[in-house]
Amino acid sequence: MNPARPLPQPYGIGGTDGASGEVTLAPSGPAQLLEGDRAERLGVGVERQDDGSVLLRRLAPAAAQLYLAVDPAPAGGTAPVVRWATDLARLVHARRDAGIAPQPHHGTVLAYLRGDDTATGRLTFFQGIQRLDAHDEVRVLPDGTLQRRRGDDQPGSGAASARPAAPAALADAVTDAVAAIGPADVLLLAEDDASTALAGRVAARRAVSVRAASTRSADAAREDLGRSRVSTLVQRGGLDLEDVRPTTEQFKKDLPDLIRSQVEPFEVFGVYAHYCAVRAAARLAPEGVVVDATGPIGAGLVGTSRLQAGSPGVVGPRRERSGDALVGRVTDRAAGLAHRVRQARRMLVEADALLDPRFVTGTAATGHRPEELGRDRDTGAVVAAARSAVRFRVHLRMPLLDPAVRTAAGQDGLASYAALVDPALATARYERTAAIDAEEWTGRLKGLLHQVFRSASFAGRPWVVQRDVLDAFDSLVARRLTGIEVFWRLFVLELWMRTWIDADPREAAGPAAGVDGGVETTDGITDWDGEDDHGRSHEPEPKEPLTPNEGKQLDLELTDREGGRIARRYPLRTAKFSADSRLVEDVVPYVTGFFADLDAALAADGSTAADHREATEGRSWNLTISEKIIAIMQGRSYFVWDVKPSWWARQLSRFVSRTPAGIGLGDPVTMHLAIQEAGLPRVLLASAAGAAGKLVRRRGLFYQVVGGNVRAIDGPTEYSVYPANVSAKLPPKDPDRVAEQLNEAIRAALPERWARTFTGTVVMDANDIGRNTLGKAAPLSGAHYEGQFADNPLGQGREQTPMAVVFERP
Repeated sequence: MNPARPLPQPYGIGGTDGASGEVTLAPSGPAQLLEGDRAERLGVGVERQDDGSVLLRRLAPAAAQLYLAVDPAPAGGTAPVVRWATDLARLVHARRDAGIAPQPHHGTVLAYLRGDDTATGRLTFFQGIQRLDAHDEVRVLPDGTLQRRRGDDQPGSGAASARPAAPAALADAVTDAVAAIGPADVLLLAEDDASTALAGRVAARRAVSVRAASTRSADAAREDLGRSRVSTLVQRGGLDLEDVRPTTEQFKKDLPDLIRSQVEPFEVFGVYAHYCAVRAAARLAPEGVVVDATGPIGAGLVGTSRLQAGSPGVVGPRRERSGDALVGRVTDRAAGLAHRVRQARRMLVEADALLDPRFVTGTAATGHRPEELGRDRDTGAVVAAARSAVRFRVHLRMPLLDPAVRTAAGQDGLASYAALVDPALATARYERTAAIDAEEWTGRLKGLLHQVFRSASFAGRPWVVQRDVLDAFDSLVARRLTGIEVFWRLFVLELWMRTWIDADPREAAGPAAGVDGGVETTDGITDWDGEDDHGRSHEPEPKEPLTPNEGKQLDLELTDREGGRIARRYPLRTAKFSADSRLVEDVVPYVTGFFADLDAALAADGSTAADHREATEGRSWNLTISEKIIAIMQGRSYFVWDVKPSWWARQLSRFVSRTPAGIGLGDPVTMHLAIQEAGLPRVLLASAAGAAGKLVRRRGLFYQVVGGNVRAIDGPTEYSVYPANVSAKLPPKDPDRVAEQLNEAIRAALPERWARTFTGTVVMDANDIGRNTLGKAAPLSGAHYEGQFADNPLGQGREQTPMAVVFERP
């Protein structure tokens, strides 16, 4: 067997039919067996035995994964259905198609959140699906029962030798493994000893390295300190180098495809770095041979980024004391010392502090915890790398996984490879060991994490206490805590749940991060500006003037006492507003622009023009504007990471009940704004009134006592347009005065025939749950204008239509 040569495409799925026990391709078709040369090449065996059983084997740690599920007998069947596959996604889909909805395995979830190894051992993230560990054998009997033999019980199933072989023996083993591969199209490079030792032995024309662009002063100071190992290797080998620089913006675009292609939760930054490298290699050589020389296990972008991310001052081996190298050493050590001092002042957050104790104890009590933790953390890197190779259809080769190489390297592989490095290269400086700096990226992407942690779906997961996560994440952003990894695991786990458990990823898949161009393929090398804008630059779907938002209608019959009329609501698409926007100068042009479009439509012929004439000509109309953009322009909207909740805010928010409208004042950030707006004594009094009201089953006493403005305080909503998706806001100040200012400016700007029928402006807080008129300079009641918006015509998502012109007719 040559486990260094995994195939880029997974084999199909096989199983028993649950009735006769006959082996078949589930749900029908010929058996998918892996025997003889095919089994040796892939490293797994699925072989029919003389007694009618099927033997499933995984032959080595470097072999392809083999997954197994045993499900109840179907209607009319007598034997359980046994399914197996080398591709986990296909097995999940086959079970879903058979009516078995995927569920998360709580024990694996708990292990993952704690940072334990989840890539080896029998259990996967999917309840009911297990994997075969290295050297495992499972015999599927005709009646569907299983006989399992653990690899630990078999001779020769141990890991790499504890003691490394002599350098000459290791060199020979590496040379033989590379020779077995033959010519390569692309070489993946990194800075470590294993990559340096391997790269000089691989015949390739192109190379790919990954290093995220950085804004850290320590990194910037090292940019010109001599040549890196990668650049030296490229020059020596005459390679064409593709220098991939992932960005946070591209990361957000790639996330859906990354979650789908990895199938299970993963360690985010290292896996993403490798994903970017393989994608770049696939562009350079479609379906080509890619040799991964990025670490002691052959998938080092995954491993080192996982272990070293966020450590900006990683120091390499001893270097000669040339002037530039000495400066580099001093800079590295100073940066590393400063980082350690900062970290020492911050408390480390542990996963269990954020988990629901009922989930932890319940998982243990029901026996859902893994029977044993995996023993080889390298396996997770290899599995993730192989899944990226399948995604981008390349033949990924990992010669450092060859059994002879692993044996010769011993358990301390990285130190062993140092002896194989050319002395001239050994003195070259290291660039960053981690391809992506987790701490820096977390700072840029904090808004994205806030959106997920505040979502209703996240709050409903059994393993978290949402308020504890929000409190801890706010402290992390404020640099009072450290422990970035647990928050990213919570984030990835939530996206995995939405993709693989809550929905069918085959239906949810949209445009993927492809290889050959299209909207999602750039690596952001030329357009990166060093900032994550949290959606500020994202544009909504195109919308024609005088049309409703998607899923909405222009007309609504009013039902209040002033009703018996029909309201025609025209939503106005605008640019995004900010604290630098000016009320009159930036709002009124959208109103005048609307009437210019309306005049053009009325001048046309046809039924559409006639409909607009009937709805608008000679009809009274009002402008209704979202209170959100008024608050933003008044500077009363705050990014959640800029608000530092007080002790009172953190305590009081815990007693707020969640409503269908969202977390509300149950967020320490919004409670802090409530205290800022109404004062602590009034909030405490209102809290007491609210508690008493619950005892006598009277709801709403809190808001009656605290005052109406507090009800209009909004937290961030993940579905909203920037900056509402990452901001908490107070209600607008003096909304009646704002409406009067707009009235005056609109009447002065419009043609007389439209100004004559204009009745006024309404400042509205509306969503899919309810409406609230905060201020107006218009003649009818607030309830009437709220009725105009009974179906929230401006939308609840990213429509970017924060105002509407509303006509009424009999």
